[in-house]
Amino acid sequence: MGVQGVSRRPRRITLLELLTELLASDALSEQRLIAAALDQVLSGRVVLCGIVSLAERSRRSRRRRQSKSSR
Repeated sequence: MGVQGVSRRPRRITLLELLTELLASDALSEQRLIAAALDQVLSGRVVLCGIVSLAERSRRSRRRRQSKSSR
């Protein structure tokens, strides 16, 4: 797995995206895949979120950009 820089805020990601990234980076057994995903979550590097949360975040970001451009 590639090393990412330390960030102040954990990355928000869906479980499907996290598992897909881990599978793409290494050929892991099912147990190791789950262990790697849990390690990411428990270490605070990622926060699992649902599709609805991602959509809401996108909506908020769009609203912020629109309000900044209308100033």
